[in-house]
Amino acid sequence: LRGRRERDRQLDERAAPSRPTASPVEALCTQMLTEVRVAVRGRSLVELAVALSAPAELAQEALTLLSARGAVIRRGHKYFAA
Repeated sequence: LRGRRERDRQLDERAAPSRPTASPVEALCTQMLTEVRVAVRGRSLVELAVALSAPAELAQEALTLLSARGAVIRRGHKYFAA
């Protein structure tokens, strides 16, 4: 009986759909867009990464995504809200 319960529990764990977790880049995009919108003079990649305590690679990925979506525009080394 104990072996059967264990096997049933394992089958249930495999059958249960796993919830998709929110991407860290998506979460950063929301914060980054807010930060860019309030900055009248724009923000550089370094300024955004430092302000949001994000790794530079993750910040760059988020800015690339926001730029592709048309939410931000790059002018020189700074990003502005579109």
